[in-house]
Amino acid sequence: MRTLGAAILAAVLLTTSACGGGGGGGSRPSADEVSKSLQSGKANALLGGSSSQITDTIADCLAKAIVGSKLSDGAVKALVDGDKNYKANSADTAALTSVSAGLTSCAKAAVPTPAPTATPGS
Repeated sequence: MRTLGAAILAAVLLTTSACGGGGGGGSRPSADEVSKSLQSGKANALLGGSSSQITDTIADCLAKAIVGSKLSDGAVKALVDGDKNYKANSADTAALTSVSAGLTSCAKAAVPTPAPTATPGS
C-alpha cells in the first residue's frame, strides 16, 4: 500500500507543480535521474513523503512515464530538483492528462492482487 501512496504522491506532485505560468529550460533529465530523485526522496520531499515509500521498481516505472510524457523539460527537471518554486506553463498542465495514465499503471502494478479466497462449500 505504501507504493500506491508513493505513486499517488508523484501524481499529486506533478499536479501541484503544474499551476502558474513558468516553463523553465535546460535539457530533459533521464529516466534514471528521475528514478533516483524519487528513490532518494528529493522529489517526494515536496509533499512530505520519504524515499522509504517507493521501491526501485515503482520509481523506475514512474520515471519512464514522466520522461516519456509531454511534460516540458523544465517540469521534469523541477521534479528531479525538488523545486518547490517551479511554475509550469499551460502545456504542462495539459500534459498531465497523458502522464496520469502512465502513473496510474505504475500504481496498479505496484499493488499486489489478492488471491481469491475459497468459500465454504465450494
